[in-house]
Amino acid sequence: MESIATGEIKKLKSVVQNQSLEMQYTRNKDFTDEAAEYYWHHLPPKAYSENRLKNRDPSLFINPKLI
Repeated sequence: MESIATGEIKKLKSVVQNQSLEMQYTRNKDFTDEAAEYYWHHLPPKAYSENRLKNRDPSLFINPKLI
């Protein structure tokens, strides 16, 4: 949020997107209430998420900002 307030975000260079590298997500018709409820009751442990964040490969991101 700070980069928005300071205007730093306006200095970022645009990057052409490569569709072959984009992640695919489900369509709304596939994400039913039942699927949402199942996910809600089977969330990964907090430690798992923290570990994944800590060990992520920063080279896979362009201008990453973690808030």
